[in-house]
Amino acid sequence: MKSTRRIIENKVERYLADSGISLSSGILVAFSGGIDSTALLAVLTSLEGREHKITAAYYNHGLRDEARLEDEERTVAELAEAAGAGLLIGRAGRSEIKSLARKERLSTEDAARRLRYEFLAEAAGKSGCDYIATAHHLDDNAETMIMRFMQGAGPAGLSGIPERRGRIIRPLIEVSRAEIESYLRIK
Repeated sequence: MKSTRRIIENKVERYLADSGISLSSGILVAFSGGIDSTALLAVLTSLEGREHKITAAYYNHGLRDEARLEDEERTVAELAEAAGAGLLIGRAGRSEIKSLARKERLSTEDAARRLRYEFLAEAAGKSGCDYIATAHHLDDNAETMIMRFMQGAGPAGLSGIPERRGRIIRPLIEVSRAEIESYLRIK
């Protein structure tokens, strides 16, 4: 029986191959330091035959208390170093997200997402990365489809999270949260 580690690595390798992403491509990992993005970073940096450059990118939204955010940044830096990945850090000013939300009539969450993706695109350019990998996984996809169904979405809205959108890739989209947790326990 294959180990969880090998199963996940096979799924990610298959995803990269099916998406036409070569092992020499630069990949920027949207990295929060949480379970999902930590697993994504660990998997991508441990793939056999890997030639691609892996860089982690952390975005501090500035929405929580400063001491907690400093601890989070320190943890993220330690995890990226342990994985052998470079790290880029971006920060929003304390009022930047709320100001954008008011100006564009967005929720705080939508404004934060917009600024995070702008940072990720900029960080990918600075680091010479071809792709931006997010840690969306199978359970996120199911939750998104259920939420959209409850909101009355039609067939297009029920398609779930796209496996790829331009240079944004989701290598864990066929991996369950339980597999991710198991992977990190044995890592």
